[in-house]
Amino acid sequence: MLPEHEIGSDSDSDTDSQKNMDVEMQNQVEEQPKEKKKHTSAACSTSAAVTVRNLITQLTQELEKIRKEVENKENIARRARDEMESVDFN
Repeated sequence: MLPEHEIGSDSDSDTDSQKNMDVEMQNQVEEQPKEKKKHTSAACSTSAAVTVRNLITQLTQELEKIRKEVENKENIARRARDEMESVDFN
C-alpha cells in the first residue's frame, strides 16, 4: 500500500489534470462561437459592401438620367428664349 502523502499527491495531480482538461475544453467551446461570429460578421460585412456598391451604382445611374433630363430642358428653354428674342413685335 502507498503511503498517505503519495496517495494524496496522485489524487491531487489527477484532480489538477482533470481541471486543466476541463478548462481547455471550456476554452475551446467558448472560442468556437467567436470564430463563427467572425465568419458571420465577415459575411455580413461583405454582403453589406455589395449592397452598398449596388445602391451606389443605381443612384449614379439615376443621377445621370436626371442630369440628361435637366440638360434637355435647358436646351429647350434656350431655344425658346432664342426664338422669343428673334421675333419682331413691331
